[in-house]
Amino acid sequence: MKEIRELVVRMAEENPSWGYARIQGALKHLGHRVARSTIARMLKDHGIKPSPDRPMSWATFVRAHADAIAAADFFTTEVWTMYGLVRHFTLFVI
Repeated sequence: MKEIRELVVRMAEENPSWGYARIQGALKHLGHRVARSTIARMLKDHGIKPSPDRPMSWATFVRAHADAIAAADFFTTEVWTMYGLVRHFTLFVI
């Protein structure tokens, strides 16, 4: 039970937008059957508020979604100027 409690707290801290039902579904996917009321009690015992009241810092958001938002692109743009056609090289990183 201690391992499941630690897992529930970790899921709630790393994913502030997850509510009790989402955490319950993730646990079920891992093979653990835990009631929503039990999850709510575990989080309350650790001082973690329900999902809508939990703030998500920018650092937490970036860490949770880094693999999906990190990207880079390299492209060229040709522009007519008074000196003729000029090619600009652009490296774009998110």
